[in-house]
Amino acid sequence: SRGFSGADGALCVPCSAGSYKNTTGNSSCLACAAGTYTSETASFECTHCPTQAISWPGSVVLTDCTCNQGYSGPDGGLCEACAQGTFKGFLGNSSCIECPHGSTSEEGSDNVTDCECSAGYTGATGRECDACQPGKYK
Repeated sequence: SRGFSGADGALCVPCSAGSYKNTTGNSSCLACAAGTYTSETASFECTHCPTQAISWPGSVVLTDCTCNQGYSGPDGGLCEACAQGTFKGFLGNSSCIECPHGSTSEEGSDNVTDCECSAGYTGATGRECDACQPGKYK
């Protein structure tokens, strides 16, 4: 039956946490896909991670769901976009990082190269920007 595996005529074994089986018959249990989890045994479905979070295949608890790049929040919780002027280039519950001096980025930025010099500043993208010389503008 659903949530269990085993050969025809043999004892059925419940799917372990982190796996599921949504069909009847003697097919095997499958690992929950990336971005889903189940802590239950004998599951016939996996639960999706919160919006903008991801988990490894076979995840077993909500806290296996961690925020995507460009988003920050607690594992298993609400992931919020990095604010304008910040970025986060990796998965996890770490805070977003301020753009280098004199630069800013769009909300939800996931790389320091998203930080571009603000008006009145000049320099390379993703690097610290210097104020324009007197009489010059950008």
